[in-house]
Amino acid sequence: MAGPTAVATATTGAAPTADATAPVGDVLGNIAAFFGLPGAPATTAPTIGALPIFTRLVIDDIFGGSTPPPTVDSTTVITGLFREIMRANPTAEELQTYSALWNLTGINGVVAGLYSSTAFRQNQVNSYYLELLGRVATQHELSWGTSGLVWGVPEPLFAASIAGSPEYYLSSNAGGGPNGPSPSAVSFVDLLYRTLVGGTPDPAVAPDYVQQVQAGLPTGLVSLQFVTTDPFRQVKVLETFQVLGLSPTPQVVYDYVDRWYLYGGLTGISTLLLASGENAVRIQQGLVELPDMVAAAQLQQLLLAPYVDGPTGFYALFNDLFDNPTAEVNCKKTPDNCANPGLYELLTTGGVSRGIPNAAINVEQMAVPVARLLPSQNEISLASSLGFPLGRDPESIRTYFQGGDVKVAGQFVLTSADGQYVVDGHHRWSQLFVINPFANIVATDIGYVPNPKEALAQTQVAIAAQTGWLGSSSAGNDNLFTISQTEFNTQVAAIINNGAYPDGTPLAGQPTKPAVLEVFTEYLGLDGQTDDEKMVSIENYLWSNVERMRQNNFYITDAPGRPVMPQTSRSTFQPVLGLMQGPSPLSYSFPIISYLG
Repeated sequence: MAGPTAVATATTGAAPTADATAPVGDVLGNIAAFFGLPGAPATTAPTIGALPIFTRLVIDDIFGGSTPPPTVDSTTVITGLFREIMRANPTAEELQTYSALWNLTGINGVVAGLYSSTAFRQNQVNSYYLELLGRVATQHELSWGTSGLVWGVPEPLFAASIAGSPEYYLSSNAGGGPNGPSPSAVSFVDLLYRTLVGGTPDPAVAPDYVQQVQAGLPTGLVSLQFVTTDPFRQVKVLETFQVLGLSPTPQVVYDYVDRWYLYGGLTGISTLLLASGENAVRIQQGLVELPDMVAAAQLQQLLLAPYVDGPTGFYALFNDLFDNPTAEVNCKKTPDNCANPGLYELLTTGGVSRGIPNAAINVEQMAVPVARLLPSQNEISLASSLGFPLGRDPESIRTYFQGGDVKVAGQFVLTSADGQYVVDGHHRWSQLFVINPFANIVATDIGYVPNPKEALAQTQVAIAAQTGWLGSSSAGNDNLFTISQTEFNTQVAAIINNGAYPDGTPLAGQPTKPAVLEVFTEYLGLDGQTDDEKMVSIENYLWSNVERMRQNNFYITDAPGRPVMPQTSRSTFQPVLGLMQGPSPLSYSFPIISYLG
């Protein structure tokens, strides 16, 4: 290979998202596949797109490229190339076909054939749709996308076409419910960075993209600019090296990016590295292993699962895949009894080998107006919200009325999207909201998410990595979003009338009602009212804030119930945040494995 010398070390491979099919079939299907026609079957046979790739590789050899030594075993190298390109072992028939091609053209023909095949191009199409839109391609998208790539559409241009679509723009800020934010130029640029380079926006460059979109420049053109930048190209070069199990030096990456067009763009760089003598020797040495395809398929299934209640949801599927782990028996605490070690390893460590940076989560502490936050669960318990301040700690009511930045119960709430959505700590949020909806709550935020439910899944992955299992908290029958005013007043009165200071406090066992009435009298101006009148005033005041919550802070679209929500504790909160902070070892988004192109 005539490119920079790759100073690298071997790394662990990843698993595939699709299987290759045999390069044989009906005659018309094979002809359609060779010409890359829309709807052609997925085969590993070379297509017409192999010709320019092969020509470039031959020219590179003429001008001093690195070729495999004659001592390498062709069968071994072909098998390794299948693992790198197709993420699968070849069938006996595929091996026979490509062995014959090797005898005619050497490694260049094999690389060009596999890289141009409809099976590989279909894998690329699906990979980009998973990465950018979080779904597999439709049959129409798969057919035309594959055809375009076979006929020479550069992979970055194909990625830009998806990122420039209306669907991508709308997905940049979706699922927030009736009070949630709408897609915007800012969210669109956030999503570009998250999906295409695996990070947070560059503060020096991102505002320019935002301004262009706000000024009316089509998102397709902004996306096209984005995929021609050095940061994007660096990520794609690194991803190619990751597939080959190598870690290049920064200078090597820089050299490839600097000579991007000289080497033939992304396809040229990938195929040069694949056909190099260095790669063939490493394959010969047994350094290219087939990834755990079963674990990758399961992780893809988990990440595509909707975050809903019921057996098809993320929470239920996680428990199915890990055979219902518990606090005592799980892959973290009892690894010898892990029900699915391959999946657990990929889930908890795959972020370092997925091919692109895994740094899209930036954890930050902030004070957020409670009136701005939207719940991401559809159940908010009255007792869990008001039982503590009204029935055990009247002084906390005073703290809430005083406002400012309040740390409820001495703990942070977990939020996402810069203080838009509650992820964990809903009842601490509702506790403050119902007493003083004008206060700020102290939160730890995990940054931008295109959909609030993605924050739930991300957090659950981190909890699973930290604890080995996913806890659950049962829901009550006193949901603030559905309870009647009569029932609300009855329960509030019962909490206040039966309240007592907890054990371990100076006033342990004494009723809290006098102090509760005193605080509300001070902040609601209830002087001159009887205790019964004060109770009515307190109930009406609190109910008005419940109505405010229902009107302005309704839960997100299709919000799940409380039992499937993330559950952290004082002892797990900080470790979970540490696992999520980028660069993260966790696999919580696509791509879950490195792939070529």
